[in-house]
Amino acid sequence: MLRRGARGPEVARLQGLLGQVADGEFGPVTEAAVRDWQRARGLTADGLVGPKTWAALEAEAAPPVPKAGGVEITAAQIREGFPRCADPSAWAAAFSSASERFPAFNRTGWACILAKANTEAGGLTRWDENLFYTSAEQVKRMFGGRAGANPEKLLRNPRLLGDTVYSHLGGYDGRGLGVIQLTGLANHSAFAMDMGKSLTEARAYMQTIPGAAMTAPWYLDHYGATAKANAGDMKAVLAVVAGKTVDGLSTIWTAIHGDQQMADFERFRKLLGRTLA
Repeated sequence: MLRRGARGPEVARLQGLLGQVADGEFGPVTEAAVRDWQRARGLTADGLVGPKTWAALEAEAAPPVPKAGGVEITAAQIREGFPRCADPSAWAAAFSSASERFPAFNRTGWACILAKANTEAGGLTRWDENLFYTSAEQVKRMFGGRAGANPEKLLRNPRLLGDTVYSHLGGYDGRGLGVIQLTGLANHSAFAMDMGKSLTEARAYMQTIPGAAMTAPWYLDHYGATAKANAGDMKAVLAVVAGKTVDGLSTIWTAIHGDQQMADFERFRKLLGRTLA
């Protein structure tokens, strides 16, 4: 039973289902939203989230049945495009399944997605943000002032580093997950809601190959970048992922390996246009 004063990931999930900012705190605004939601659906408007309210919320948020279609991605394409990938067959199946779930993306859109995945997931070798740092300079360069005055204390301690630099995003548990790494409680909660999972389940799912693959089209779709990807506007896709304007990318172009990502996009666009056995 959740009520006013409760805190934690289940409150964040509730807020996501209600369309609120998922800060994990059940305050008066959330309580009012619960009452309004209950009243509109003929439930007792007491502001308490018990089994009946949870069941109704989750039923309403159940993910739609995936539509047939999408882009088939083969193991041979993964093998050529990601030569360091340890399991091309599993990734091909996962990306193809994600494409069925998000059939609006065409081959050009998927070239954008795979180019981003190549950078953010290290060529499909990692999909859980690595927060094990051994150099204070690296920490400062990556996280700036969020690392505090003594970044040395954060070295070789991923959980402390995450809790420090991502304190505004849910701490270590809010670290980047998936091949387009979803960072922060709000993103994790929104993904969980759309996948029909609890926050804990969604975070575990994002650390599997199928879940990691699903994060990529989900992110671009969630932030309204499907048309940009399908048009091959890779710079616009990079801007969406970075939270910048296209003009603002110049300040971080080198840090995000912009030239490499543009080259990867062209490489994957050609690759997806060919049939490989």
